[in-house]
Amino acid sequence: MKKLLLALLSALLLLSALLPAAMAADGAPETETPEEESVSDERFDNKSWDEVTRDFLDARKTPENAVAIGYYNTVTGEEYYIRADEYMVAASMYKVPMNMIFTDKISRGEMDWNTKIHQISYEKLLEGTIINSDNAQAELMWNYLGGYQKYRQILAPYMGEDAETVDKMFYKNNYFTARQMIYCLKLLYENPERFPRVLDTMKRAEPKRFFNHHEQPVEIAHKFGYFVDETSNKLVENDCGVCFTEDPICLVVFTYGVSKPDAFLSDYCTLMIEYTEYHTALRHIEEQRVKREEAMNALREAEEQRKAEAAAMAAQTDGENRTGEALNPDVPEVRRDATALMAVLVLVALLLATIAAFSLGRKKKLRAGWAILGATFSALALLLGVFAARLKPTVAGGPTEDPRESVTAFFDTLLARDYERAYGYLSDYATLGLENEPDSEGARLLVEALRSSYAYSLYGDCETNGTSARQMVLFEVLDLRAIQEDLKAGTEENVRKQNDLLSEKELVDENGQYRKEITDQAYLDALRELLQYPERYMTTVGIELELSYSEEGWRLLTNGELLYALSGCSASERGGDKG
Repeated sequence: MKKLLLALLSALLLLSALLPAAMAADGAPETETPEEESVSDERFDNKSWDEVTRDFLDARKTPENAVAIGYYNTVTGEEYYIRADEYMVAASMYKVPMNMIFTDKISRGEMDWNTKIHQISYEKLLEGTIINSDNAQAELMWNYLGGYQKYRQILAPYMGEDAETVDKMFYKNNYFTARQMIYCLKLLYENPERFPRVLDTMKRAEPKRFFNHHEQPVEIAHKFGYFVDETSNKLVENDCGVCFTEDPICLVVFTYGVSKPDAFLSDYCTLMIEYTEYHTALRHIEEQRVKREEAMNALREAEEQRKAEAAAMAAQTDGENRTGEALNPDVPEVRRDATALMAVLVLVALLLATIAAFSLGRKKKLRAGWAILGATFSALALLLGVFAARLKPTVAGGPTEDPRESVTAFFDTLLARDYERAYGYLSDYATLGLENEPDSEGARLLVEALRSSYAYSLYGDCETNGTSARQMVLFEVLDLRAIQEDLKAGTEENVRKQNDLLSEKELVDENGQYRKEITDQAYLDALRELLQYPERYMTTVGIELELSYSEEGWRLLTNGELLYALSGCSASERGGDKG
């Protein structure tokens, strides 16, 4: 019985050598995929603009013939109307296109801000008619153009109409349609250099009534109009303007006898702002989904190419083996000789043990069968250990940890801004400088936005080969290079605005250059505005991480893909090199 136990223990020794190989062949953890983002609002889910607007009218018990409404999204081009082409009394909203006529003249050099119109500078008339809605000053302006009929002829192209073919209603009174007003606002928004100061002046108009009856979540440039229709004793109250959501919208609402018109206008304006932001969020989710899919496709292609290269290398190695070349070109010749010598010694030891067992068996000092069985199992275990050591080197018995745990720990501590711990998972860098704070305010804003943008997910299986491993990571980050073009344009636009507000002495120094404080402030203002919507500049990049195993565990090897992603630009933008 004792001999049987000895044989079984020898067999267990053999199984213990086989067990790690069996475990290594087991499947890797399932692929992690980014969680799908979602946005939902029961007011807008699966509803068209028309349905949302009619729900609003129904809730206010407002008949459709009491309003005319126009909506235009300047980014997506979506354009919607209620009673688009029915002429409505515009009231003072006409003062927007009328001032566009004059500012257009200024941009063409036909007049300037100090040009006198009946002894009043145009600069004062712009503010008087837009902010104060002064009707007497407006009359001076259309008379300057040649009288009311002539003014309406000049006005027609600014409303998207031909003066010769426009409906006769256009000339009867102060009538416009919702479509005409949207055309006018779109023209104004898309050509600020052609109509200088108009939008900025509209931002200062009536801060507590009409669209602004209650505080809005975004800035609004608007022009209101109202009067009491004496024949029906009903209040006409209108507003039109640009709401500066992430996707700016042009909005016009005519009302005729609606209940509580200020609340009606401001509530509907808020609804359209939130409707726009809802659809902007949906668009960003779709854009991110497409980016992730593109990154995944790129990773799949890279993985297929890598596997093809590995297969080609394996085929070449196999060919070398068949022609008597080295069995493993990565193992030095001395090591292969030592392995062979160890195998021979084990076999010799087994042979001697077998002879000894037979000899002792004849002398009846030992049962030869049990002895030979025990020696054979022991020899097999030793041989397996010898060849396993040759084929798969280990550190302190071999890695037992999952490399993915180190990858996850690195990125989790990085996102938590625990940089000291994060750097502890790197094998070749003591610091990446992410903990450093920039000196300038602009750089601080960019670095803060960059750090806040980091997000990641593991992609695909982790490939492990002894003391090395490879893991794909999808990394989302603020693309600083994509910001640069818009930042430059925004800075230049802010400087141009200062041209209209400051004197030359305030703008430039003795060398004729813009003062540094002017350009610095213009840059900061542009940067702050862009960083309000970082999702516009997010990108997803694929990083192929390599890891090595030591006594400290699995550690990441930094490469160009990782370093460039952390700094806000991807390897693909550098021409596809992988550092």
